[in-house]
Amino acid sequence: MTAEGREWLPRVQKIFRLIDEAVDQIGEKRETLQLKAPTCVMRWLLPRLLQWQRERPDVPVELTTTVKHGVDFHREQFDAAVMYGAPPDNALASLHLFDEQLTPVCSRPLLEGPVPLQSPDDLQQHLLLHPTQDERDWKAWLASAGIRLSNVGKGQHFETLDLAMSMASQGTGVAIGDWSLIGDDLSAGRLVMPFALKVKTGLAYYLVFPQKPEPSPKLRELMGWLVEQAQSR
Repeated sequence: MTAEGREWLPRVQKIFRLIDEAVDQIGEKRETLQLKAPTCVMRWLLPRLLQWQRERPDVPVELTTTVKHGVDFHREQFDAAVMYGAPPDNALASLHLFDEQLTPVCSRPLLEGPVPLQSPDDLQQHLLLHPTQDERDWKAWLASAGIRLSNVGKGQHFETLDLAMSMASQGTGVAIGDWSLIGDDLSAGRLVMPFALKVKTGLAYYLVFPQKPEPSPKLRELMGWLVEQAQSR
């Protein structure tokens, strides 16, 4: 190398270091976290992701929804997922969000309407809205309340919790909902709880992610923030 080259070398190296740092920073800013979640958790998750994007626009999140539960990180390109059900097995790292707690909900006009809804026995006079086809949620709550109704199978069935909650908010009937997911609806007055009884099913919602490779700092920050949101309900 010539004397002139040796003189220029440190300057050129500094320039390339600055370029590398700029490329890394731009790459980090554009990194989008990929999150998968079942539709049943959307009433809770979506408002919080919108809040996250307002507070952290530098850490965008792309959400994929599905009616199915579960994730295969070997075949699906997600950074993390929300799972509903029993605790995940040891193959996945997980963070507990909240337990499922079933309770009847309806609109305030229906609660204050001419047909009484003061005790669980009064449900016999109302249309029951089912978030699933198998009626398991209503059956579980009624069993815990010690009530037998003849109109359980005559209710209206939906494919998702969101549809059942939407119909309940319009005064169509009384839905069985997950208290853990509908706090925003209750706070806003779109739904009300006619009874205090909440029944834990033993199932819960979890944030799951691969054990390897290690989650990025931004993913850890997002997951920690979501857990804080869940615990502050």
